[in-house]
Amino acid sequence: MAKVTKQDWLDQALELLASGGPSAVTLQALLDRLNVSHGSFYHHFSNRQALTDAMLEHWEQTMTADILDSSGQIVDLGPRLDNLINQGEGLFTLQTPLENAIRSWAQTDNSVKNALQRVDKMRREHCQALAALVVEDHDAAVRLGDLVHAVFIGTQQNMPAYSAEETQAVYRTLMELVMSQLNLDSST
Repeated sequence: MAKVTKQDWLDQALELLASGGPSAVTLQALLDRLNVSHGSFYHHFSNRQALTDAMLEHWEQTMTADILDSSGQIVDLGPRLDNLINQGEGLFTLQTPLENAIRSWAQTDNSVKNALQRVDKMRREHCQALAALVVEDHDAAVRLGDLVHAVFIGTQQNMPAYSAEETQAVYRTLMELVMSQLNLDSST
């Protein structure tokens, strides 16, 4: 049997979650995928809830905090938005099915619901802060940020989910619409 890391457990658990939902993330499925014994699981996690918590923390860090931190280092709005879109594209294969599975799971598990609400709040606030860079009116910036966040969720929740190319096209169109509206408003 191979020695596996905690990260190996998380990667496999998240892949199972993305492909089959929360019911697919069983100890036996993970043991089979990793070709290890029960002892390996308990070396890394005290119980199933500890695995769930670690999965959610990893998802929050890699699919939100790291992305927002990276794009937050870019001062100019255009390159910053491009960076966000491009980072999302790099994660697209796993992100959309994982996001859908987590949103579904949140309906029945409070720890997942709490994590999802925290992530949505971070993302929503980030979108609002981006909008505030181009819209001076606070209320309008909040609404625009909320629209961007809603588009993010909507492109994933569509059945079938939008492809990476379709999602990029939607975001680029939204960005063009916003920028053209801003140019119209400033010229009137």
